[in-house]
Amino acid sequence: MVELPKFKVGELVVSSNSLTSGLIDGQVGLVVKVEMITRDHYIYWVRFSKKENDSPMWDTEIKLLDERDTRNR
Repeated sequence: MVELPKFKVGELVVSSNSLTSGLIDGQVGLVVKVEMITRDHYIYWVRFSKKENDSPMWDTEIKLLDERDTRNR
């Protein structure tokens, strides 16, 4: 059985526990592409506001942006 992606194209996400990209936690981005690597793993291509290129992110490095993430900005 194939696991469905955790995030969809068009969703706003925030970087969290980023190990491979070097991003600081709390950067907001837009999911622009979802790429299946294996039946259980996806790479999420995210366009962050302070970067010119899309960044490949594992699902453990991003979380869905919600209202609480923007209150104190």
